[in-house]
Amino acid sequence: MKILITGAAGFIGEFVLQEALRRGHNVIALVRSSTPMQWIGIPNLETVRQDLSDKQSLDLNNRGVDVVVHLAAATKGSEAEQFHDTVTGTECLLTAARRAGIRRIVGVSSMAVLDYQSVRPMSIIDERVAVSPGNARKGIYAAAKLRQEHLLAEFGREEHNSCTILRPGLVYDESRLIAAHAGVVNGPICLLASHGGEVPTIEVHSLARAIINAAERRLLGCEVMHLVDDRLPDQPAYLEGLRRRGAIQRGGIVLPWRVLQALTALMRTVLAATGLGGRAPEILLPDAFSARLKPFRFSNTKAKELLGWTPGREFT
Repeated sequence: MKILITGAAGFIGEFVLQEALRRGHNVIALVRSSTPMQWIGIPNLETVRQDLSDKQSLDLNNRGVDVVVHLAAATKGSEAEQFHDTVTGTECLLTAARRAGIRRIVGVSSMAVLDYQSVRPMSIIDERVAVSPGNARKGIYAAAKLRQEHLLAEFGREEHNSCTILRPGLVYDESRLIAAHAGVVNGPICLLASHGGEVPTIEVHSLARAIINAAERRLLGCEVMHLVDDRLPDQPAYLEGLRRRGAIQRGGIVLPWRVLQALTALMRTVLAATGLGGRAPEILLPDAFSARLKPFRFSNTKAKELLGWTPGREFT
């Protein structure tokens, strides 16, 4: 099978590329900049340098692509930059896929798109949980990923097309783990959340296997699946994992999540009163706080059943 991978030079992309090659697939790696030196001379790997948002030059015709694995997206930057890279890039990719007669897409989204505010604490988060309403204040990244999901779903609902949308949790490896679910961590401020829920982590090798499993399966229409580890860390284990990796410092003030929620509401009010509301960190937004610091449990049952996927090792 020939797989086109966008964002192949990114953190997740490199693991997905290696997994696809390991299974004997032919891979076209779409990259924005030059070919990584370590890719030169690898059998069954073709590299194409292309800006996804350049609608005029993006041409996927006559390349024999069976399925596209779409990983490319912005994780930081201004609202305009993230919309351009994530949303406009996806629009152009899907237009090019339609022109080329490519019918299958695997799109990697994020669990950040869900409407956590309306879900009771300690509920199970699975695919039945609704996405945030379009007017919700959920942060730049989540808003861009939500719009991207809408585009992918539209493609998957078209006749003869299929689209699998995968929503991974926090992706990590031995050295990398982000502090998004830790608390309010901004410069000298380190207010850490305490709760009895799980943190939705996914080890990067396990994620790569799930993505290639999805590329290999011919599911009909549009399917959405959540990808998290089997045995998820509780909040103390997650915080300790961050400290081991140097993502947060030892110490910090640990507060029950409801106390921290009230404190962030106070911070938001003060910033708004002083005219600095537009500069407030995303964690102070109600939707973003609920997504990151409200306690829940998480399910990966659907992905295991439909993809024949077995998650990897326990979080460390």
